[in-house]
Amino acid sequence: MSGPKGKQINNKGAAMILVLCIMMVFLALSLSILLAASVMQGTARKAAVSERCKSAAFSYSEMVERQLVVGAEVISSMEADSVKSLFRTLIVDGGAAGVYDPEETADVPEKITLACGMEGESIGQTLNGYNIQMQVYWEGDGKEIENALNAAGSDPLEIEQAYRDIRLYVDVICVKASESYRVRSEYAVTVVGGVNGNPEWGFTLGGRY
Repeated sequence: MSGPKGKQINNKGAAMILVLCIMMVFLALSLSILLAASVMQGTARKAAVSERCKSAAFSYSEMVERQLVVGAEVISSMEADSVKSLFRTLIVDGGAAGVYDPEETADVPEKITLACGMEGESIGQTLNGYNIQMQVYWEGDGKEIENALNAAGSDPLEIEQAYRDIRLYVDVICVKASESYRVRSEYAVTVVGGVNGNPEWGFTLGGRY
């Protein structure tokens, strides 16, 4: 179409296309801003969960330390009079075979995993889905311990003193969905004769990392 009317229609068509293009640009910008905000919100939420996992793992690790060093009452639903007596039982019942020996590469014992809870409920129920568990193992000279156990006979003090130079490692892991954080504490173990000659265990924190 030619003439003034044709030019007017062409101009209107061009203006309409220009408006549509501008609208598409603004729509794309809006979508990109929404996407960026969503990603930032997701990243912030993930970072917050990760930080809470870290805080919970460190706090529980410090609670375990207080139980081992001070020997206060049990802090979890594990069947034992105290955390100290629980670890002592695990170590003694494991015998020489339960010791992780850095010099040995075969038959390495697996870490003992303990689910943690309070008053019959899991930690996850108490902490809104933040579950906590402990992994325990101990390190020493397996052959030396085996020889000491063989020489001890049936003497309870001598049997338990076979473990006096081991190092106990306690990993506290906090997990929430796909996020987790692990804190490892290292303890030096001593066993001496206490009241009436009964074995008395001591734990000294060597480091937490």
